[in-house]
Amino acid sequence: MKKKNKFKNFKNSNNENDEEASYPEVLVLVPNKDKSPEAKKMMKYYRDGIIFADKVREYEEKYPLEKALKLAIKYCIARDIFKEQLEQNSSKIINMTMKVRADQEAGLSQEESFRKYVKSPHTLYK
Repeated sequence: MKKKNKFKNFKNSNNENDEEASYPEVLVLVPNKDKSPEAKKMMKYYRDGIIFADKVREYEEKYPLEKALKLAIKYCIARDIFKEQLEQNSSKIINMTMKVRADQEAGLSQEESFRKYVKSPHTLYK
């Protein structure tokens, strides 16, 4: 069975040789165009996730992972970023992240490790 290619080929007009380049397909939400409640909720979810991940990375430059996670959680709750989810599930998020990191250090990919602990991306937030 042939795997579906997740990348599309495009001509790169900036390339002298006009070679094809592969770029991943992405879902693009245009905030001012798509004003449906579902789209707004999805955009906030992705925005919040990016902010949280960036804060964890920022704090991880100075602190061990567990402390970086706790500081990022505190930062995000104070700014209404994933507030409800973080207040209810912060210990689960910290534990799962620590397990995933340990798996990565043992040679597992992030995706493989994540699948060990979470059946659905939304499992932690229900």
